[in-house]
Amino acid sequence: MLRVSTEQSVVVPPFGCTWLQSEAHQLSAEKGCLSVEVKGETDITIIYGSVTPPTRWHYERLRGSRQGSDDHAYTLILGSHRNSSAKLEKDNVTCAQAQLPHAARPSKVSFKPFWINYDCGSFMVGSGAPGEDVILAWEDPQPLDDIQYIGLSAWDKHVSYRHITLGPALLPNIIKQHQQQGNPSAMASEPSRVQSLAVLCCEQLTKDVKPVHVCPGLVLAEVLSPVADLIKPALMHVLIASLAQVLQNHSRAFCSLGEETVQDLLSSDLQAVSEVQLLDALLLWAGRTEGSPAASDPRPLYIVEALMHLIRFPLMTKAELQALSRRPFMKESPIILELLREARQLPGKVHENKQPGLEIKKRHIRALTADEAAAAARFEPRVPCGARPLIYEYDGDQNGVIYHFGTNFGTQQWVNPVLAGRVEVKASSPVCRSTDPKILVGGGFQRINFAGPRRQPDGSHVAWWSLDLGPHHRLACNHLTLRHDGTQEFLRSWTLQASNDQLSWTDLLKSQDNVRLKLPGQFASWAVPAHAASEAFRSFRILVQNPASGSQPTVHLSHLELYGYLFINQHGWPIASHTAGLAS
Repeated sequence: MLRVSTEQSVVVPPFGCTWLQSEAHQLSAEKGCLSVEVKGETDITIIYGSVTPPTRWHYERLRGSRQGSDDHAYTLILGSHRNSSAKLEKDNVTCAQAQLPHAARPSKVSFKPFWINYDCGSFMVGSGAPGEDVILAWEDPQPLDDIQYIGLSAWDKHVSYRHITLGPALLPNIIKQHQQQGNPSAMASEPSRVQSLAVLCCEQLTKDVKPVHVCPGLVLAEVLSPVADLIKPALMHVLIASLAQVLQNHSRAFCSLGEETVQDLLSSDLQAVSEVQLLDALLLWAGRTEGSPAASDPRPLYIVEALMHLIRFPLMTKAELQALSRRPFMKESPIILELLREARQLPGKVHENKQPGLEIKKRHIRALTADEAAAAARFEPRVPCGARPLIYEYDGDQNGVIYHFGTNFGTQQWVNPVLAGRVEVKASSPVCRSTDPKILVGGGFQRINFAGPRRQPDGSHVAWWSLDLGPHHRLACNHLTLRHDGTQEFLRSWTLQASNDQLSWTDLLKSQDNVRLKLPGQFASWAVPAHAASEAFRSFRILVQNPASGSQPTVHLSHLELYGYLFINQHGWPIASHTAGLAS
């Protein structure tokens, strides 16, 4: 069976269900082991069915309409009974239930890994990696027929799923041994095996790897494959994190890497450099740049063309694309020219709510073709190395940077971060009863809260709310949520700006005549273009500008929340090699 995985999260709304529709996500011969990370407050629900019922199947379940129909299913609920137990149902009838360990209970703050092994009516559920920390096991004496579809569902709270991997079923003797012992912790008490010499050597080789050693280590892993495959993931992580240093100081060693290793580097969703720097690394390795150690024996053009598809050109700015189009080598291949043309036609656009290798439509998921998957990957932003992900799920969620500062990153009960001194909020007008900075990050609704106009030297007027994360934090912002106050003064034309010194500001997102906010107290969210979200900043502000002859601007807001990737106490902040662009 093929192993299929999605790296980004799938958010299921309350009483919704996302069915994995592709053949690769279906159980083969009614067998398979599903591994997934979940985040939710309670009632993580996973369904194994013979058909895909409606996405709102909960209502039919409450009416009991499944009984007597051909729509049979098993339902696993993690976090049932006030997030204290795991429960397995067959056609809405509870068949097995077990207590959830505290460490394995679903959390609304962080993702928890679980695995579910299904083998022709036999279930085994655990936390961690497949086979570890068994929580529940049950075998159906009368298994349902034709179980092949898997649904990811939720009850009254949003649930996020990520790293969805479907692999072969675990060995049957493991399940039988567990059920004979009748103890969920029996597997953990098995005598440990002595590690092989190869495993011990690989562990020693990957300890404290320095950039100077990473390329020779990867070459060694290629030569000794598959014996040394255990060291490759750790070495690849070091290479990705220190790529700029490797290219600058150890370019000859980098050029000695094999094609498969370079392909893994360019395919990685982790990011430590910009897309232009990744392209320069590819051309350096291929011997297609001046001064390259491989220039005397450049690699064939067809190899470069194949790897060029892994460079995410749509995430580059117009200025970068124009500069690349003037390079002589980029004109040698019609394939490369086509990639540049594709990126120029869709500047700053990324696919929202898409997963690598998957397409979501009406909460159903189908597999993309190979060409579609390769094209979709070029629009997916890479994840910055060393950052804390703060991923937007829905309006008013508890995943943004303001909420994390309020809870001190999940270590305490929420406190207004302005009152706690963790962030600073300023307005363009003096603080008063109707202009209260702490209200903007308080998470609630305020009838009137606005920033008034401020006159500029050129005679124009501006209004803004600004947020300062402090000297030890930077945010690569990829999403913005605003909540209007109780007035009728709705935001229409405004700009999200960012800065590291609060003197020079970079435009991240520009909204012109936008009518999303049209009701008092309403939430609205916007995605920041990927190329603008690649740079981390300390301060952000919502700016409204009006000419001197126009009406004076104001910014009416009850709440502001930012999402993206948060960097804490880093000496070298991730700074993009370009000026961030604009998007409406």
